[in-house]
Amino acid sequence: MAYTVKQLADLAGVSTRTLRYYDAIGLLPPSSVESNGYRRYDAHALIRLQQVLFYRELGLSLKEIGALLDTPGFDVLAALEVHRRELERKAGRILELLDTIDNTIKHLKGEQIMSDSGFFKGFDEAQQAEYEKEVVRRWGADNPAYKQSKQRWGSYSEAQKAEVLAEGQVITAGLVQVIDRDPSDPAVQALVARQHQWVNRFWDCSVEQFEKLGEGYATDPAFAATYRSFHPDLPEFFYKAIQHYVRVNS
Repeated sequence: MAYTVKQLADLAGVSTRTLRYYDAIGLLPPSSVESNGYRRYDAHALIRLQQVLFYRELGLSLKEIGALLDTPGFDVLAALEVHRRELERKAGRILELLDTIDNTIKHLKGEQIMSDSGFFKGFDEAQQAEYEKEVVRRWGADNPAYKQSKQRWGSYSEAQKAEVLAEGQVITAGLVQVIDRDPSDPAVQALVARQHQWVNRFWDCSVEQFEKLGEGYATDPAFAATYRSFHPDLPEFFYKAIQHYVRVNS
């Protein structure tokens, strides 16, 4: 079967804008173009897109992914083995977090008592790592924002890190609660302002940089997948809300 841009976007859970951008940079050209201009993608294109998304999950830039996939002799099976090992590692962490959730529920119900450290079992600095990757992708590893983020995060105590990570979860949960409202709604904008302040816990993020970060929430596969796990429409809603915030505060 040959898919249109819209069909492939729906199938893969990405935006049509993302696919068109991948085409424009030569990362995922269509398998064929019909006389009416419609792009079509075949089974080979599906596998290539899957690889692109897997490597994005691993933090590679689009330029790095393109160079890798176009390397003579690129072995899809070997690549899938690597992806599987990485996903197994992530799955182990998710299972540990689920265990923490179950134990916390029991604790709140009075069925067992948890130690203070038990509340944070399974948490790591994955979210901070994602923000660092996004900063590097957008502004480069030599950018002061990246260096500042590394230094600032490293200066926090474990308790401070837990507080910052918890704040990020609270903001995200709050956005899900107001997702049926207009992005300009005061309650939505209050959460966006809180998010901007939260990002500043990592690095001094200007309004202009915050808008670029918001674009990443909607278009970067790793970010979008994270927010979509809370609500299917959250990445795009979040970006629209940030755009309004930037217009008002610029």
